Amino acid sequence: MIRSRFDGLMRYALACTVFAGIMLCGFQQGTAPKNGKPKQKPTDAAQQDNKGNKQDCNNSSAGQSSSKTTDENSGREKCDDNQNVYIAAPEKSVDSVEHIISIVGVVCTIALTAVGIIGICVAIKTLKALKIQAAAMRRQTRHIARQALSMRRQTTLLRESSEAAKRSADAYIAAERAWLFVELVPAAHLYSDGRWYRYSAEGRPIGMSDKEVAAGEHLQQTIRITNMGRTPGIITRYQIAVTGEEENSPARVVVSGNPYHSLAGEKSLDINWDTLDAFEFIQGHRIVVFVGDVIYHHVFDKFKTDEQRFVYVFDPATDKQLRRMVGGPWDDPVNQQKVQPKTN
Repeated sequence: MIRSRFDGLMRYALACTVFAGIMLCGFQQGTAPKNGKPKQKPTDAAQQDNKGNKQDCNNSSAGQSSSKTTDENSGREKCDDNQNVYIAAPEKSVDSVEHIISIVGVVCTIALTAVGIIGICVAIKTLKALKIQAAAMRRQTRHIARQALSMRRQTTLLRESSEAAKRSADAYIAAERAWLFVELVPAAHLYSDGRWYRYSAEGRPIGMSDKEVAAGEHLQQTIRITNMGRTPGIITRYQIAVTGEEENSPARVVVSGNPYHSLAGEKSLDINWDTLDAFEFIQGHRIVVFVGDVIYHHVFDKFKTDEQRFVYVFDPATDKQLRRMVGGPWDDPVNQQKVQPKTN
């Protein structure tokens, strides 16, 4: 709005300047012919006629010098009567034209001065408006900064809320998902009377003969998998490997399978169709280690698999049955690659 007013005032000042210039040129054109030579021509012609008449009168008076005085006077009067007298018209004063021109110049100067003052006023108003706009922009910038800070705080709160929700979801999944526990269940137990007893289908202990013990039937092991969680777990693979005394000795898979079996929550599964006969591996060795793995996944994430590892050791010098190891080098993730069973 201020710019449109300033443009209108500038156009008005330009029109006034052009009008003053036109008036100044008109005054100059009107006064120029009055000072020129065309107005002096009649005066020059009259002067030439007067000069001719004077010469005629002088000639006539010189030829008749011997005439009488009365004749001379009459001849002079005739010559004076024949002379034409021309008077030049008075010229317009140059001072008045210069006065008008000076007035016009003063008027133009005043107009230009007024236009300059108006332009300065408009510029001052424009600067004030710009100052107001700058203050408004500063306030808007501070407001935007406060909004950005508020959004940053909201983002932090949302991130914390999402992390809390994720932790809650992870806790819920951890509480509801399948957790498998794997163990080796021996076929017989050594009682206090020094005899080995196996259990019937009804759960009654049945004593084993010396022949059965000598054949190593008391060292047969059954893989038992128990789901400690509330939801089913899908068993995809199991295997047991045997290795010698040293930790880095080569391992050999002796029991393996891919059942893809679903195990319900808080239920157990005995793999009776694939038992481990440990007796054939402990002969001739001082210490034998059995390393097993069960691969499964839960219903909350069927694409991610979990691994449950178990380790049993048998030392003929001290052990009568396989003994489970917890926290050994086979449970260390760094050493798992070293003792990873190799399939024959």
